[in-house]
Amino acid sequence: MASQREHLRVSCEAPCILYFNGINYHALLENISFGGALVKIGKVHPDNLYIGAEVNLTVFNTALPMKHSGKVIWLDSSDIGVKF
Repeated sequence: MASQREHLRVSCEAPCILYFNGINYHALLENISFGGALVKIGKVHPDNLYIGAEVNLTVFNTALPMKHSGKVIWLDSSDIGVKF
């Protein structure tokens, strides 16, 4: 069965910060594509985080951190799907 994803995902396991509602959450970027990212928060996600919430994601896998803005498109106990 072919993947239904629009963009190729790249595994990276890079440290990142998920910024939501005035708070920085240290996390791990598990994979990224041109369209979004999978973020592992390492614990249960913030109680007030919801699908559709606007977040910022700063990735530290290079000498120059990359910052992305996006929206949460899905959640489970410790993983967050972000669409750019």
